[in-house]
Amino acid sequence: MNATLLNTFVFIALTCFASCQSNLQHRSEVLDTIVKDTPSDKAANIVEVDEVKPFTDFMPFWEYYSYKIKLNEDFIAYDHNHNRISKLQFLKTLATGKYQPILINPADSIRYQLKTSPVAAPPEISTYMKMFAEQEITFYGMERKAAPQFNFTTLGGEKYNSENTKGKIVLLKCWFISCVPCVKEMPELNELVNSYRDREDILFISLALDKPAALQAFLKKTKFDYQTVGSQGEYISKQLHINAFPTHVLIDQEGKVVKVTNSAAQLKTFLNRIDPAQNKL
Repeated sequence: MNATLLNTFVFIALTCFASCQSNLQHRSEVLDTIVKDTPSDKAANIVEVDEVKPFTDFMPFWEYYSYKIKLNEDFIAYDHNHNRISKLQFLKTLATGKYQPILINPADSIRYQLKTSPVAAPPEISTYMKMFAEQEITFYGMERKAAPQFNFTTLGGEKYNSENTKGKIVLLKCWFISCVPCVKEMPELNELVNSYRDREDILFISLALDKPAALQAFLKKTKFDYQTVGSQGEYISKQLHINAFPTHVLIDQEGKVVKVTNSAAQLKTFLNRIDPAQNKL
């Protein structure tokens, strides 16, 4: 998938999400307060959100999925018959496009169940579920494995490689200049960098598709506090197997991938979990 097409997709998705923001809080309050116990021999102690059925309209589906479903979290998974299944099996089944993920709300953990998508559901729901599930399968497959070997030289001349970053937490942001969501999240990422400004054991490195000259011109006008490396298309696509932007890769002190996410907000949550200063190792 080329960068222009990807940018179009993420822009459309961001636009859809933005148009729904005014309703999200209200819908969340309704979803969180109208609950019922649904006893089951196969999945005990599940509290399922009442009224949440598989969607037959795209916009309600998109609002719900954007606000409630985080497939890159560590969740407990159930199939459409309430049988407990692995996360990978859940994602592979979701990737068929025949199901929708529904949040079931116990007090102690995140749980999702697959529900059969209605015949009346628009094809866009199936398309998105296939796309997101396949992406998460790729990301999930990267977790707990050593990050691909790297040897980066930033625009400022700093050198980072797989050896000299051992013992440090590394955050990689994959992006390109004309990606609207990639640029939109930069102020939030700058705040994250600033909050860890005294921590030499945490590295913030951005890997861009664009050439160094274009990046230097862009960064003169747009503040971004990550150390930036240009012309990284081959590493991003062939080593990291990433084809959606922005994407963040969190690497722990042993050089292993902890999480891969498209969300800056989730990135902060995942960082806290492995930050030794937070006692989350």
